Amino acid sequence: MRTVLAKARHRKGSVLIFVLAIIVLLSVLAMRLLEETVREMEHVSQFHRRDDLRLQAYSALEVALGVLEEWKMVEGQLFSPSQGWANPLSYAEIQSPEPGVKWEVRIEDETGKIPFGSFKEEDLVVLFALMVKEEDGLFNERDGEPFVDCLLDWQDKDDDERDDGVEEDYYEDLEPSYFPPNDKLTSFEEFRHIKGFSYDLDDPDGSGLFFDELGNQTSNFRHFRSTVSFHNGYPVNINTAPDYLLRFLCGDDDRAYEEILDILSGKDLSASEPFFRNSNDSKLSSLRKNRSIELGAECKIFRIHVTVSKGPSNFRLHALLDSGRSSSGGTAVTPRPASSVPSARIPNTRTSKSKNRGRGPLDPNFSKLQYPFRIIALRENENLVD
Repeated sequence: MRTVLAKARHRKGSVLIFVLAIIVLLSVLAMRLLEETVREMEHVSQFHRRDDLRLQAYSALEVALGVLEEWKMVEGQLFSPSQGWANPLSYAEIQSPEPGVKWEVRIEDETGKIPFGSFKEEDLVVLFALMVKEEDGLFNERDGEPFVDCLLDWQDKDDDERDDGVEEDYYEDLEPSYFPPNDKLTSFEEFRHIKGFSYDLDDPDGSGLFFDELGNQTSNFRHFRSTVSFHNGYPVNINTAPDYLLRFLCGDDDRAYEEILDILSGKDLSASEPFFRNSNDSKLSSLRKNRSIELGAECKIFRIHVTVSKGPSNFRLHALLDSGRSSSGGTAVTPRPASSVPSARIPNTRTSKSKNRGRGPLDPNFSKLQYPFRIIALRENENLVD
């Protein structure tokens, strides 16, 4: 009798343990399902929030442009961020109207770079020679000629090789092979395909100026990118020129470099303002003698970077705008459906030659608005790559 009771209790205990195990298993599954549901809801809600952040990003961009235009109306011209428009949100005393949303706006003057299309051959030779000098310590102007010859052969339409250049036959023999576009450069990444700028195992001493053996960007490439623009068509604004460009413009005149740097940094107490209002200033005379690069003192083209964030969600807006064509009206900066962005030109096929480069005729409806800025490029949630 006792044996029967013991067996019955054992069965009941086993059933109870089994039921408890099932409950625990179901609880774990329910928790996992709940976690997955929460993650999915957070993921979906990010896109809903991003639409709201997108509208705020364009609002922040309009605030920045409004500040620039106000300074231009008051001062007549924009010379340097040190005038007071470097931080447009602080100047306008405006922040996001929605609690928990943060706005960030950064303005760069694209006019402080050398227009690539107006770079004289002799200046390019000197610039590349100076870059070679930084690597081996010896300056020889002829060191820059092979790079310029290869660059010019890459762009010209004939098949005649320059003294140190290469034409289509060279690139056709590479693995993989590709063809030079025989047109002006439109992207800094295009230098990766031009002989001499990327590292070449067969010519280690005469290559790798911009990209090393691992394909990484060299300091020379970063300097070149900071001093040259594919978008600027105006004289170089000496007020916003980067340090590397100032040194290049001054050449061997260290005294002129120090004087200009002291003025721009505000260390020269004799200067009434930390910028130049006229490119014909006597202190800039040596720069005009050293290089055949046209100098100016006015900001015309702006890169504006806007970031709007709320918690883990964020929206980035990058705009390149021209303020020098306000007389004919411009294009208002308003959100519109995202469109496909053309990728950088890849030189493994023959490419069509577009000379317009996004600067086509303006919509007559926008011209009537007399909008003070003209959009050159606009990107959402991606870098403005050129």
